[in-house]
Amino acid sequence: MLILSNSQLGLGAVLSYATSIVSLLLGLFYTPWMIDVIGADDYGLYTLAVSVINMFLIDLGLNTAISRFLSKCYAEGDIDKANAYLSSAYVMFSLLAAAVSIALIVVFVFIDEIYTGLTAEQLNTFKPLYVVVAMYSVISLPFMSQTSILVANEQFVAFKLCALLQKFFVTALTIVCLLMGQGVFSIVAATAVGNLVFILIRSIIIRKSAQVNVKLRKANFVMIRELLGFSGWVAISDMGARSLWAVTPTILGIFSNSFAIALFGLASQLEGYVYTVADAISGLLMPSVTRALHSERSGEKLSALMIKVGRIQLFVIGIIEVCFFCFGSEFIHLWLGDGYDDLWLCTLLVIAPHIILLPQTAGSVALTAGNHVKSKASIVLIEAVLSLILCVFLCRPFGALGACVSVGAAFAFNALATNVLFVRKLDVNVSKYYRDTFLPWFAASVPTVILGSILPHVISASGWLGLIACGIITVFFYAVFWWVFVSNEYERNLAFSFFGKNK
Repeated sequence: MLILSNSQLGLGAVLSYATSIVSLLLGLFYTPWMIDVIGADDYGLYTLAVSVINMFLIDLGLNTAISRFLSKCYAEGDIDKANAYLSSAYVMFSLLAAAVSIALIVVFVFIDEIYTGLTAEQLNTFKPLYVVVAMYSVISLPFMSQTSILVANEQFVAFKLCALLQKFFVTALTIVCLLMGQGVFSIVAATAVGNLVFILIRSIIIRKSAQVNVKLRKANFVMIRELLGFSGWVAISDMGARSLWAVTPTILGIFSNSFAIALFGLASQLEGYVYTVADAISGLLMPSVTRALHSERSGEKLSALMIKVGRIQLFVIGIIEVCFFCFGSEFIHLWLGDGYDDLWLCTLLVIAPHIILLPQTAGSVALTAGNHVKSKASIVLIEAVLSLILCVFLCRPFGALGACVSVGAAFAFNALATNVLFVRKLDVNVSKYYRDTFLPWFAASVPTVILGSILPHVISASGWLGLIACGIITVFFYAVFWWVFVSNEYERNLAFSFFGKNK
């Protein structure tokens, strides 16, 4: 059973779930209001501006490297060495910020030639949005290491609490600005202010709770080489994964229109909620995975761990996707109103592969722990290229729907290719994994889909009340079907433990 080892980690996990829930609620209630105030076109332009910046706003895997080296130094009690690594990292981040600035300036110069799908009026709105987002993003880049410092010092509560409060602060500030009639510019302005304010807050927390003394003259070329060597393949993997979401809106901007960008942005937003909720326990897997890898019969033990964790994650992702399949169209209509009919299918296309991807998280973590990051990065790069090539061909005739087909196909490729790595690199019994994880799941999901398809015709209530009633009943019967036909002793004891009982 997964157990949190200390109060910092436990409270950090609770705050992480709280942040996910807040993000979900804001997406459900705040986003449609915001779109209604600024208009779908302006929301699409805002999405495009953020996506363009995100193409360049990368940390080259440095945060992962910093966390690793700082944690090692703190464990050894070598504070001076930790500060030297951190000083070296700040030099690297500063150089990266300078390079990103140059790239963003070049893009700005050629905006008119790049985004030929936008009208002159839309370009006039887009350009200042782009400038504001670019400026606060570049300023924030050197401070990305704050997250690594807090994690390495095990300040999980401070780290997660800042993330939660920043979300509230930015949302509240944006709402006030929108109510004052500031339009789409208030969104980027509020985000910029929020980022800068919480950079300052995290700096104060770090100064008070961590032994950090950054001096650029302490930067060490040997340490820079170590950091780059560790982070290189992580960076390649991150860039490949990021490009799916960051580059696609630009392709839509070239070959389609702003509404298609907005539609894709909403689909990616919903996908993000699904991923965040279903992948919540992945951060707790590394110790168990590492023990399995370094034990006798590691392939057998890792297979057992993948099945144990995969069944739990499949239970979560399964009910989300079953409910969205049954009620997603009605939900989107109530959420956003008329004109977004394609969003249901767009979202379904990008979340469907997660049924396979997310339950195998333990195996994915094992590939990293086993130093197979080069193989993982290769798959991600092929995934990104496949998605972008398909998008170029499909987005012109099909708009956002074509883009989502491209992303969904790339996700499916990733899931299948990663299974090959499980067999070749980790000696995982993949056939047993699918037999023990997915086959039992159909006993809960199939009857739930049938029930969910019938419920809207049986329940007399309509609108949000009817949708909520259908959702509650569907979740209840899914849980019952799982408990009766699927669950094993471990899962039942785990369920009892949430209520402070032991079977």
